[in-house]
Amino acid sequence: MNQAYERGTPPPPPVTKRQAAIVRLRAYLSVGDTVYGVVRSVSRTGTRTLDLYKLTDAGPTYLSGWVAQALGIKRVNSGALRSSDLFTIVYELGYSMWPDGFDCIGDRCPSNDHSNGHLTMHHANGGYALRSQSL
Repeated sequence: MNQAYERGTPPPPPVTKRQAAIVRLRAYLSVGDTVYGVVRSVSRTGTRTLDLYKLTDAGPTYLSGWVAQALGIKRVNSGALRSSDLFTIVYELGYSMWPDGFDCIGDRCPSNDHSNGHLTMHHANGGYALRSQSL
């Protein structure tokens, strides 16, 4: 499903809510994009309540609902996500969107393979396909 969609052919119809959310997120997120997080609150144990966005020229796109469905995470009453940190959520999102990895995009490639000295055109770990940044 991933390779065909990236080549421009339409993906097969989604079967589950998780798959539908991933298809929806692929319409908004590409390899190398930054997912921005806003920390709404922090509990005594350190668990954060986060809202996720993609920032564009047209304004912010709210992603928390689709991310929650894609990862099977429950949201709190405000609609935000609970997690220990933003990086973990974005890493898991990238891995769920590109489970077979992704092709290198060049200078903007977010993969850790480059910092580890590997010269490869395909990165096996989709978890590093997206960047995360707090607002």
